Amino acid sequence: MEPPLVSWNLSERSASLDVFRACRHFGISVLPRSQEAVARRFADPGIADKFNGVATRRAFAGIRLIEGAVATFVCEAYRAWPVGDHLLLVGKVLQIDGGDDEPLVFHQGRFLSMRLTQMA
Repeated sequence: MEPPLVSWNLSERSASLDVFRACRHFGISVLPRSQEAVARRFADPGIADKFNGVATRRAFAGIRLIEGAVATFVCEAYRAWPVGDHLLLVGKVLQIDGGDDEPLVFHQGRFLSMRLTQMA
């Protein structure tokens, strides 16, 4: 895909909504199974400072990425559309880093690991 893009959705009720509507850059950290507690922390609407106590590193434009992530994406905000009760955010990927661990996935109300296999 040219340019490389990534998308994700944010609830219209999220306390972070205005930040993401206005930002020029954002980061995505794909967490491993071992960081389920971090994923739950970021999903908890009652926690104001999601990064407090979480090991991070800084990337382009001061973006914070979570240490130990399976993959990280540094993105330039590209487009955003309201979709139902969410905001669909699309970012132009500026940098990708990855590891070998299994990513954590949230599906049908619970966290699961997802094994990645290489395609021949």
